[in-house]
Amino acid sequence: MSPPDYTFDDAYLDSFESIYQELEVFSGSTTDDDRTHGLIVKTLLRLPYDVREKTIDEVLFIFGSNKGEVLTISFPVVITKDKFQSIGKNYITRITQPVIMLNFEKDDTDAVKMNAIAHEIAHFYLGHLDRRDNMDAYVPERTEERQADDLAEKWGFERSYKTYKRNR
Repeated sequence: MSPPDYTFDDAYLDSFESIYQELEVFSGSTTDDDRTHGLIVKTLLRLPYDVREKTIDEVLFIFGSNKGEVLTISFPVVITKDKFQSIGKNYITRITQPVIMLNFEKDDTDAVKMNAIAHEIAHFYLGHLDRRDNMDAYVPERTEERQADDLAEKWGFERSYKTYKRNR
């Protein structure tokens, strides 16, 4: 999908600065985190427009956790009867948020980081959420990893995995 025709204001909305401000990121305030935030934006700018918009609208990026993981987290929310139809006075529901968790090695290059970011966005786009449930099982060919690499490569990034065999 191509971006729509631009006006001056629309061009700003699709700029590095605008995406940097709009992107949901949870991290410390270190220079490395600011740099990683910028690399996520640079990666997003290389993605197809529809993928970029879906990611910006739906994903929270968290730095400093397991290297490359996509999952969803749920937040309990209390809703009053006037906001929600059901039996009783208060209701509890959950808001689910897709999350991409990133943690890079100090010596990882920007290209390696951007390839990993694209790979994790591909998992999100393909619906590979909450992969932790099946990560401990032995899977001879890691199909979801191959699919994410295939899509990231289609977007112009290098493959993240050299092999898809899982060690026991």
